[in-house]
Amino acid sequence: MRPCLLLACSLLLLLPRGSSGYLPAAAILRSLRSLSSSSSLFSSSSSSSFKGCSITPDPSNPTVFSLAIDGAQADLAKFSAAIYKKVLKDASAQRFQGFRPGTVPPHLLPAYVSFAMDETAREAALEGMGQNGLLPFEGTRAEMEVTELAFVPGRKGKKPKGKKKGAGEVVEGEPEPVVAASVQEAAKAGWQPGTCFSFVAKVKGQEKGIDVLGRERDSNEMVGKAIDAVVDRSNS
Repeated sequence: MRPCLLLACSLLLLLPRGSSGYLPAAAILRSLRSLSSSSSLFSSSSSSSFKGCSITPDPSNPTVFSLAIDGAQADLAKFSAAIYKKVLKDASAQRFQGFRPGTVPPHLLPAYVSFAMDETAREAALEGMGQNGLLPFEGTRAEMEVTELAFVPGRKGKKPKGKKKGAGEVVEGEPEPVVAASVQEAAKAGWQPGTCFSFVAKVKGQEKGIDVLGRERDSNEMVGKAIDAVVDRSNS
């Protein structure tokens, strides 16, 4: 876990409260999200071991890439569980009207589950970019599209080792994998923190050492000058 999240609870005390004196759940999520946008969840000591990321560049746009993250190799189950644990700890420190101190209203839990999955995916995608020589743009984290989230309901952590099955065979009692188009759909379909999941993220960035945007600007300027020259000759 990143160190700055340990300050989340104390920072929440500075947020404005409603007339009843209770901190809204939305404020808790906004506070945690603002912290996550300024720091990486992956520590420098563990970044070198990040695995399970494959990148496909967009042939029509040199600044767009598609990242496929294998949740088992990247160990996202443990990661998501840690985020959710911290979110609940901060939430339980707040007072919710009609509930005893330390109690998190059950109707708020789905929002916290979605938040944990979303944060896990975004941080994993950024780490995957860094490990593969890609520099994200300033708004990459907020603007990335997280889709094709796949998980097996009820399966915690990595896939257990066992006897391999032949092609077409189905393990008795094994739940069917779920594929969702969004984090919200995945949460509604039964994903829980601590459950391994894989996903695809569409991100924007550039390869290290290559100024793609600068190269595009130079190209546009050259085209503009050529058009101006043609116009000038036609008017003379």
